[in-house]
Amino acid sequence: MKKSRKYFQEHPKISYLANLIVMIIFIWLIPYYLLGNKRLSYIIGIVAAVIVVNLAGAFWYPSFVVKSKK
Repeated sequence: MKKSRKYFQEHPKISYLANLIVMIIFIWLIPYYLLGNKRLSYIIGIVAAVIVVNLAGAFWYPSFVVKSKK
């Protein structure tokens, strides 16, 4: 987990892409196809997406933070 977090901090564009893919999968695809099209399934998808993103360490960093680290 620490290695992935460090990798994503060094490569912010890949972090953005990984975060976007996880959010799309967990907020749109999984609730719609596996859990049915209900309000509770989208809430579960959002919670699962946040958990997976936090475990992977793929966060959205503000651009001024990324530019200041260079």
